[in-house]
Amino acid sequence: MNGTGGERESAREAERQPTGDEGERRRADAVVTVTTTGIEPAVGDRIDAYRLIRLIGAGATGRVFEVEHERIGRRAAMKTLAASHAAHPGAIKRLFTEALAVNRINHPHIVEVTDLVEAGVHYPKVPLPDGSQPPRVNAIVMELLEGQSLAQAMAEHSPLEPGRFLGVMAQVCRALAAAHAAGFVHRDLKPDNIFLVDRGRDEDFVKLLDFGLTKAFGANRPLTETTGGATMDGFFVGTPAYVSPEQASGRTIDHRTDIYAVGVILYELICGRLPYAGPSVNEYLIQHVTMPAPSLPPDVRATRLGATLDAIVQRCLEKAPAGRFNSAERLGRLFQELARGGDIAFTGIGRHLADQQRSVRARNRDEALRATLGLGLGLLLALGAGLGIAHLRHHDRPAAVPPAPLPTSASAPEPPPPPLPTNVNLLFESDPPGAEVRLVHADSAEGEVLGTTPVRRSLARSTEDVTFEIRLAGYDTMRVPTPATTDRTVNVSLKRSPPPRAARTAPKTTTKTAKEKATSKKKNAGSQAKTASPKDSKKGTAAKPLRRGEIDDSSPYANEKTIDPFH
Repeated sequence: MNGTGGERESAREAERQPTGDEGERRRADAVVTVTTTGIEPAVGDRIDAYRLIRLIGAGATGRVFEVEHERIGRRAAMKTLAASHAAHPGAIKRLFTEALAVNRINHPHIVEVTDLVEAGVHYPKVPLPDGSQPPRVNAIVMELLEGQSLAQAMAEHSPLEPGRFLGVMAQVCRALAAAHAAGFVHRDLKPDNIFLVDRGRDEDFVKLLDFGLTKAFGANRPLTETTGGATMDGFFVGTPAYVSPEQASGRTIDHRTDIYAVGVILYELICGRLPYAGPSVNEYLIQHVTMPAPSLPPDVRATRLGATLDAIVQRCLEKAPAGRFNSAERLGRLFQELARGGDIAFTGIGRHLADQQRSVRARNRDEALRATLGLGLGLLLALGAGLGIAHLRHHDRPAAVPPAPLPTSASAPEPPPPPLPTNVNLLFESDPPGAEVRLVHADSAEGEVLGTTPVRRSLARSTEDVTFEIRLAGYDTMRVPTPATTDRTVNVSLKRSPPPRAARTAPKTTTKTAKEKATSKKKNAGSQAKTASPKDSKKGTAAKPLRRGEIDDSSPYANEKTIDPFH
């Protein structure tokens, strides 16, 4: 904490606060009682020990300034609240939750928060009226980044080349994976919040910004909840163009909400437009909830990389969270593999990828057939015309003397192509992980165990498909034929097996001899004659009716246990 006088007293009071999770919650709740005079910070003002040098950006809820610490001369970025939000408890809560979340995550691809300004003294450049006290301001101080946002890069160089945006998306997913592992959902992922920094060899080093709408889940959930101004389930929060269906409808969200936003951004990077568009916020939200995800353009899907990216987009944009990628880390590995030029074999994502590849192959065959027929017809016409001209002119033309061959210098033979590696590397991944991978042999029913996913293995190169079997208890076993011609990633989504039905045991039957049957028949006849009354012999014995709540013990299901699924 910086400043003098009252600021030191505030710092001493903060040191007396409890530590740990309980201290963070009480500390965050304490700052929401701070009020300001509503004077908007401006360039040239001073907030505590920070001089405001330049306005970097402004939005509806706040501003970001380039600032300089007057004592040590260090440049940084300061985020302040707009005057309309500065006294709102929920806005102040979110501001400090952002700092709390960023420091909890502590990842190189997430912007670093270096200081908190809690009720800092604001010294405006314009003199205050006599007798008035300087206003108080809440702010967070972050590292100063030099570069441009992904939104700016898309506007200047649209469309970005896959070799560039695949690496960017891999880094974004690594940052999201760290946030999810720490128990936070970003909730406002979009190109404006993805910042690209030039760091020597890394020209597009990603920094994820703006955790102001972050939502904690799991053990961290109380850190972003309050009875005052925090967002509650049932209310929409986020940017309409990038929100998930559950976010748009105000339902409970988890880390898969960010996975949906990754799909929207990927579609926008490839197509140069959003998957959904509308004239109003409600129109956006309705489409995210009800409209199926659009496919990438046909010319993109016609390529192998494009078909793979279309499969990724379709899975990220699944309406049900359970249908999306379950891990940002796994999605990031897929982007990284594609950025390196690797090949990915998708299995279990859906039939759309296989259908696309089949349609592309059929279209290529048709085009090749039409080209062959056209070439053959052209050759026949040319040959006929040549024969006709030769027949008309061969009597009048003297015999042609073949020209002497020109001397040719011996050309050096072309070097043979380098031999292909004898082995290929295959990376096996599954959703969920922990599945056993077996190499299926023709002479073995069980196959050779290669390990459990994720696992990487080196196998002999082969022009024939190699079959692998993926097993996991509680899920259907999958057989995956995979070409072993180059390094690739085999990605499998397992389908949960239906619960087994309980087998009913048939009643035991005993075989009686003829003598035993005759004796039993006589006994039954005698007992019926003794117990049957004349009235019963005429009308038969009627079953006693059951009262409400009674159980017929003679029923074969009387002793079965009823399982209440909602108990």
